[in-house]
Amino acid sequence: MSDEVILRRATAAQIARETRRHLAWLRDAGVRDIPAPSAPPERPAQMPRGPGRYSLEDRGCGSPSLLAVREELGECTRCKLARGRTKLVFGVGNPNAELMFVGEGPGEQEDLSGRPFVGRAGQLLRRMIREELGLDPAEVFIANIVKCRPPGNRTPEREEC
Repeated sequence: MSDEVILRRATAAQIARETRRHLAWLRDAGVRDIPAPSAPPERPAQMPRGPGRYSLEDRGCGSPSLLAVREELGECTRCKLARGRTKLVFGVGNPNAELMFVGEGPGEQEDLSGRPFVGRAGQLLRRMIREELGLDPAEVFIANIVKCRPPGNRTPEREEC
């Protein structure tokens, strides 16, 4: 068995473990149902394509509901995490994506840049999206459960989520 196959199996096993851990976390947080979309969202004909062209600031593209969430958040101060943040970290990528990756909370690099998954974990995630899934990372949406960095990178508390 090649090293590449062993690495892919290890990566798949890690993803499966993390997915199970996250689902258990959601269950413990009180989430009982995650409805599947009835149909994939329609992509507007004028939707720009390619890396770096998606912006929730550009009202000509993006999901109206995702833009509404961002506008409602504003410079959110709803929980105690806002007091320690440098920048609110909403999300990046294609707001009409069929696939979304969601992390727990921003780390130090994310807090400084205002973008999720920019550190080592982000490099690994983007490499896995590209190499394992065969997708352009700009065609997915990447975000976190909480939009501000928890102190010491601790797990976000229930009321913060």
